[in-house]
Amino acid sequence: MFYISLYDNIPQQEESAKSLVAELFPLVPPKRRKEAIRYKSAVRQFMSLKSFCMLQDLFGVKLPDWECDERGKPYYAEGVIASEMKYFSLSHCKNAIAVVVSDEPIGVDIESTDRQISDSLLTYTMSDDEVEYIKGSVNEKERFIALWTKKEAVLKLIGTGITGDMRGVLKESEHYSIETSFNREKNYICSVAVYAN
Repeated sequence: MFYISLYDNIPQQEESAKSLVAELFPLVPPKRRKEAIRYKSAVRQFMSLKSFCMLQDLFGVKLPDWECDERGKPYYAEGVIASEMKYFSLSHCKNAIAVVVSDEPIGVDIESTDRQISDSLLTYTMSDDEVEYIKGSVNEKERFIALWTKKEAVLKLIGTGITGDMRGVLKESEHYSIETSFNREKNYICSVAVYAN
């Protein structure tokens, strides 16, 4: 079981983002503030802070900052969260933020559908069957991004991130349960992956 929170009212102007950053700053722990201000863009700072606030809302408690394992996957040490929903994953793109919490390991990815897709990216990240599936569509970009979000959600689930061969990520798809949603009005696709029962 998982709960997801989506936010797609991302400020597009730096000035409006700056005022929102100022509002969110006191709501997050010092380490998260420090991480957020590493971004030069106020919009990116906002997304970093907002995703943490969304996580707190889903858990229903004020949280310390998370730890990261040796591969960079965020987690909370045992006992920090007094809930069976102790697993989480976050993702953001220029159009939206996605945060999930679960009682089992989970991964989420969200991507904008208005990004450009090069042929080299297509062949580098997709298997031959996936390329054929994408090329057989009237909306190749949407199919590519849907597959991309599925792959990245699986990689976040298993805790590796994008480190190696993307082409074979979904080859053993029977090991995962993946839900994908499309928001064509706001131009993004989101996938959530858990291990299949």
